[in-house]
Amino acid sequence: MRLFQLIARKGRDVLSVVREVLNEDTDSQLRINVMWLLEDIVDDRCRDIVLPLMNDKDSRVREWARVFCWEMGWTPNDFRQAKEARHYEGRTFDETIFLHIKCDLFIRLVETNDLWGHVLMSPQMLARVYGQALACPIMKTREKEIVISKTLKGLHEDGTDHYEAFLFKGFTDRTQPYHGNFYFETHTDRPFFKSGKADDLSEGVIEHVNVPFAREGQWFLNPNIKIDGKNAIEYVRGLFQGWAYVSPNRIKENAGDFMFPGNSVLSTLHHPEVGEITNTYLFGGFKGKVLDWDGRRRFRLKLSAKLRYRQG
Repeated sequence: MRLFQLIARKGRDVLSVVREVLNEDTDSQLRINVMWLLEDIVDDRCRDIVLPLMNDKDSRVREWARVFCWEMGWTPNDFRQAKEARHYEGRTFDETIFLHIKCDLFIRLVETNDLWGHVLMSPQMLARVYGQALACPIMKTREKEIVISKTLKGLHEDGTDHYEAFLFKGFTDRTQPYHGNFYFETHTDRPFFKSGKADDLSEGVIEHVNVPFAREGQWFLNPNIKIDGKNAIEYVRGLFQGWAYVSPNRIKENAGDFMFPGNSVLSTLHHPEVGEITNTYLFGGFKGKVLDWDGRRRFRLKLSAKLRYRQG
């Protein structure tokens, strides 16, 4: 988290640190998230740092480096390649795409609106607080709806994972053969925990609060991979926005620590009771890609079994 904030705030002044992390760290996800940050830094050294990673020994890093270099115009080569892909029959979704999500939270600290807090969350910290998200499309319906599922670890005392799912609906502009622009939103009924922590009943719960959330972006198809006669999504990117409630008292009780599982619950301004305590606006970006997860030069497109959902 500190590394992510350091790079986000200092930019080109810490490119030597970036180079060291990308060349020496063993955490694939961390390296991918750091590469993403380089897209916001205007310096030719960013290109020089990322280009060699297109041949990195780590398959995940290698696949993502090809995306970033293509996206930034650092290479003329398309990231989409002809590859063997394994599709698992009889599952809930036709693809499950692991999402990297970064987020800014602006938290109103006083009713007079003249004191605010700003939290910048890296993808790994967002997964720790809100849960790791997967985009779960079905070929026949992906242009008008999609499920975003989340798995949150460390919330329940018995050690079990916490599951959530959100059905998004909207439009997809398909004026390009291998490119779609989507504009989706969800209105999901869910319990609102007044404590500000998911599944915490200590301060009461308001049942069936309709929570809105919006996302828009683009997905890119691989013309060489087909599922049920349609090309598979290889890469997705976009933006999102919504509302939340963060309990300042809970943060004080934790010595100022914000980054613990379930801290902050999605919210709405349109509920007579919940709207009065909603104090956070959040927005951010996401990127997701199907990957050669095990280094066998084969994409795995359908990873999820029938998901168990626990709403809350």
